[in-house]
Amino acid sequence: MVAYLEHANITVPDIDAAIAFLQVVEPAFAVRHDASPAGSYRWAHIGTDQCYIALQDPHVDAGSPGPIPIIEAGASR
Repeated sequence: MVAYLEHANITVPDIDAAIAFLQVVEPAFAVRHDASPAGSYRWAHIGTDQCYIALQDPHVDAGSPGPIPIIEAGASR
C-alpha cells in the first residue's frame, strides 16, 4: 500500500499570490474551486484530480484578538 496526502488546508495572507506560487512550483496544479461566500471568507482549492491544497483567507471572529502567529511549523503522526 502506498500512502499519499489527499489534501492539506493552509491559511494564507494572499490567495492569488499563493496560487501563482504553487503553479510555478507545480505547473500541473489548476484551480479546482474558488469561492467567496457572502458573509464568509474566501477559499480556493488548487491541485490535481488526485490531490489538492485548500487555501483560505485569514478570518477572525468579532471580538477575537486576531490571528496568532506561527512560530514553528511541523508535522506529526
